[in-house]
Amino acid sequence: MGEESQVNQTGNQGTGDQGASLGWRAGLPDDLKNHEAIVPYKTVGDFGKAHIETLGKVKEFEGKVANMIPKLSEKATDEERANFFKALGRPDKPEDYGLLELAKADGVEGDPKMATWAQNLFHSLGLSKSQATTIGKEWNTFLVGVVEEEDRLAQEEAKEAEKEFKKGFKSEDEFNTAKEVSKRYWKKLTGVDFDQYCAASGHPDAIMMRFIYENAKKTGEDTLIPGSQGGTGEVKPGMVYDKTKFPKQQKFL
Repeated sequence: MGEESQVNQTGNQGTGDQGASLGWRAGLPDDLKNHEAIVPYKTVGDFGKAHIETLGKVKEFEGKVANMIPKLSEKATDEERANFFKALGRPDKPEDYGLLELAKADGVEGDPKMATWAQNLFHSLGLSKSQATTIGKEWNTFLVGVVEEEDRLAQEEAKEAEKEFKKGFKSEDEFNTAKEVSKRYWKKLTGVDFDQYCAASGHPDAIMMRFIYENAKKTGEDTLIPGSQGGTGEVKPGMVYDKTKFPKQQKFL
């Protein structure tokens, strides 16, 4: 055989001077002999090693992108959007977020209307259940904090109001008597237990009592309590208290 058909030392065959200049590439199809992706490799062995390395990288990349979610097109159909959000972890139905159950687990009395609104909003935005759960827990924590702070402020307000109310009495007994009369006066006028009303409405007891007490002094007459009558037997208007803890007769009760 002639020189043109012999395989060179690198395992490639060439034809004359052209084969010598191309080296191992001389045996490739014409459209690949001078391809920019192949020219840098000096031998068949170099090309083979690079090919093996490339295959490894391709498999690694395929593993990484296998679970990737492609970007949603602006012109996506409703079905494409539904599949996209489902892939992100969005539940099939808004109620599947379970926000009421989540609130109960966090010790919060959930509002069904608010839960429905939030679940519909989360579903329309394509939030995953994990995202909705995180938002729900943060909201529940915030609500608990708000309620605790309101209770703390209410207690401080009640203590301050009682302190101010007490200043108008000479003794603890007088103060307690005023409280009891105020409660009875309220019950007589409204038919509602005073303590229950304050607990339900959130009004501090002392503020309500002070209002009742001041109003009763201006509008009522209490003839029971000793000291409320002058030396002439004249009845003094208003409520005048002694140290009797629970008066037995009051004209307005």
